[in-house]
Amino acid sequence: MLKCVNGHQTTSFTKCERCGQQADLEKSLDTLSDIPEFQAPWTDTMILTVGLPSPIEANAWHLQVKPAESPQETEQEFTFKSVSGETWHDIATENQQRFQQWLTNTGFYQAKYKFIITDTTNPSAVLPILSLKNSENLAIFALTADAQANSLEQNTSYVALDYIKKKKMPLINCPKSLLENLTSCIEDNLTVNTDTLNVVTTFLIGFLRDLIDIMNRDSKLGVWSHTFTACFSASDLVYSNPSVALSMQQETFGSLKREDIHTAYLFGRADQNQQEVLRKAFGKQFSDKKARLLNKGVTFSDKQSTYRLYDLLLLLGVKELNLTDIETGYNLVASRNADLGVKADEN
Repeated sequence: MLKCVNGHQTTSFTKCERCGQQADLEKSLDTLSDIPEFQAPWTDTMILTVGLPSPIEANAWHLQVKPAESPQETEQEFTFKSVSGETWHDIATENQQRFQQWLTNTGFYQAKYKFIITDTTNPSAVLPILSLKNSENLAIFALTADAQANSLEQNTSYVALDYIKKKKMPLINCPKSLLENLTSCIEDNLTVNTDTLNVVTTFLIGFLRDLIDIMNRDSKLGVWSHTFTACFSASDLVYSNPSVALSMQQETFGSLKREDIHTAYLFGRADQNQQEVLRKAFGKQFSDKKARLLNKGVTFSDKQSTYRLYDLLLLLGVKELNLTDIETGYNLVASRNADLGVKADEN
């Protein structure tokens, strides 16, 4: 990273954009000579997590962005020094150029499938979104703030989502409150699994190629944002049959109206007999008579279960991302600090 004689980071070899002083080429070249050599992995799938632990998935190369005691770049981790009270703007301003170079060095853009999992209430969330170049076969799963979040979290989440929207990056929007209503169990010992985020993201990664293909097609139809409902480790003892389990997911749409849904897809893991029942139930629930859908589809994988448990996830495409619940918090913070507002000229 180039610096001027006053220590400011700069992209110029002549004069600093900030203070006008000359670039300190001698020290900058010494720094450049210390950049580690990365060996890009030979994998077609890369998963980048921001502000969250990496999901449990062996068939992908994992990258992670997180705070640490000192800035560092390795083949799988980008760390930045963070202090208490630091905002997304502070982190992005200080680390954007370094992050862009690191992401290129890791071979992220060369991967065929790219999946980003981010907590948009975390101050580190805006850095990758702001820095990302538009790329084929890329999708984002974003934990987002809701009405219960504090104003600074709402501001950070709003900014991250606004940049995603401007770049038209395919998005799966997951309000944090949604995870509170999802449960699953570990079948071997029948204990409740409370790590619902890992359950959801690991499930989606299992269908990642189909998922990204679907989201690419939706983008061409003007549908770039998605939400979802899900039930994991469902049982006929609870829902009486798979058809009832699917129909009850409609009750979890929340404020989303049927006319807001433009595409609908069912992803599931179940045995062969349950799959057929669920296909028919999905066809009835999302028939053209009930909703004018631009596209719909069903994707299943087989699940071996002693207790005939099955997993379902409905992916619903919408044309507009509703940020009303967090707009008040965003405006409150942005009105007091102009740096924490979205910029009209950002692309």
